Amino acid sequence: MKNLMGRSICLMAFVSLFGLTSCDKELNEEVSPQNKYITYQSSDEYSKKLNEIVNMTQEERANYEISNGYISFGRYCDEFYSTIDFEQFKSMDEIITFVNKNKEYLKLNVDVNGEYTVDVAYDDKFSRYMCGLNKIFIIKDTAYKVLEDNLIYCNSGYVEELEKITEDNYLNYMKINEFAFIDSRQGLNTLKDDSTNYGKSLEATVTNGNNRTKSMAIIELGPPTLNYKATCYAGAKVRPYKKTALVWYFCTRTIDLNTNFIVHYEINDTWAPTPTYSYNSTIYASVHEYSLTAVPYYVDDAHFGDVYVYGDTPDTSPAIINY
Repeated sequence: MKNLMGRSICLMAFVSLFGLTSCDKELNEEVSPQNKYITYQSSDEYSKKLNEIVNMTQEERANYEISNGYISFGRYCDEFYSTIDFEQFKSMDEIITFVNKNKEYLKLNVDVNGEYTVDVAYDDKFSRYMCGLNKIFIIKDTAYKVLEDNLIYCNSGYVEELEKITEDNYLNYMKINEFAFIDSRQGLNTLKDDSTNYGKSLEATVTNGNNRTKSMAIIELGPPTLNYKATCYAGAKVRPYKKTALVWYFCTRTIDLNTNFIVHYEINDTWAPTPTYSYNSTIYASVHEYSLTAVPYYVDDAHFGDVYVYGDTPDTSPAIINY
């Protein structure tokens, strides 16, 4: 555990060194007065960068952020996770205690079989790479904060108050006029179309002994910046796991990702499907991610229509989502 603590301290020093500064000059000609918020000049710029950054490898993303002088919440969680030596833990209680102490960056999931998996926080959100360690980003004059189920936004003049909002207290802010909320999982309303609807999140998991492969299909509703409608991002990811000390954790493998999907989106009470989006690639990593702006900007809601995700690693059979 001494090694873990030492590496964690080094990582924190790294964060302090970069000071959570804003994005590169291309993104941020006008740095915010606080000088610690990742800032984008327009929604189009945010969407373009999201697609570019999410589809980078972890090494490419780290090099990009370092060269532009900031660290994202997603990358911080990933790098913190990589410092953990799970074989150092002597019991499940030690693991649970450690995760609870670091719940800002880690989460502990329990499956139907009672087995535990340690994931990074907000593992199913593309936006975790777009915000700083404070989970905030700014588009033009609007500030956004990413939470597990909500995206909170306000005029950038209230950004310091926005920083105070957490998973534990956000309900206290729902009736304050300066702050608006969008449920990033449910959309801006509860209407559903009558055609194929497979929701916003699907998973498939295959286990072989102490090895596991998980495939995910994800839709995330993003910054609502025009007529209170939301931007929409869709994609897939595959991650390999290994079990030790009675817990599943990330490992590095050769990962095949093959996906085809259609997104159904709603604009002004009218539903329509996108074309079929396809992607096929193989990399050696701890996760293989693919994301795109799959639907027209500013939708009221969206969900998957037909969706296929094939995730394969050498140690298990393929984990397949096929609807």
